[in-house]
Amino acid sequence: MTLSTNVMDLNISGIHGFDDNVDYHLNFRLNDVLVRKKNQDEFGPIKDDGLGVKLFLHMYGNLSDLKFKLDKEEKKIARKEAIQEEKKELKSILKQEFGLFKKDSTIQTPVEEETKTTFEVEWDEFDNEPDVSTEKGPDKKEKKKKKGGNKGLNKFLKKLGVEEEEKKKVEIEIEG
Repeated sequence: MTLSTNVMDLNISGIHGFDDNVDYHLNFRLNDVLVRKKNQDEFGPIKDDGLGVKLFLHMYGNLSDLKFKLDKEEKKIARKEAIQEEKKELKSILKQEFGLFKKDSTIQTPVEEETKTTFEVEWDEFDNEPDVSTEKGPDKKEKKKKKGGNKGLNKFLKKLGVEEEEKKKVEIEIEG
């Protein structure tokens, strides 16, 4: 069983008998006990990497007279499990990078899905050129802007799949 609190994480396994005899195996990180946790330092938030010395204890005996000792057997088991995990990780890296261990079916290589995103931008700078002339005469006509806005931007948005919302006409009915 794993107990996780804001102070420490504690792994416990064992037996508690009806006659108040116990045989518990405990392990926790020694750093959790010795160092108060800081959430910030001068370089930003501190993230726990899970490394550090793990303390393995064996608690046994009657509840009225408990005995504690370092649990060397549990430490050996945990070390062997960690080594096996590292071996699997190393083999999967070697299989992925160099093609080694092809016949070993227990090794799983992580499958990375390649996602290719292509953006195509079409920009028509000269479609909506403003009229810079200030003269208004019979031969100079005033240009009106279209309600559509920037034509190049609208084309780009349509290619991305963004559709323009249709503008609804306001209708007012007065009953009298």
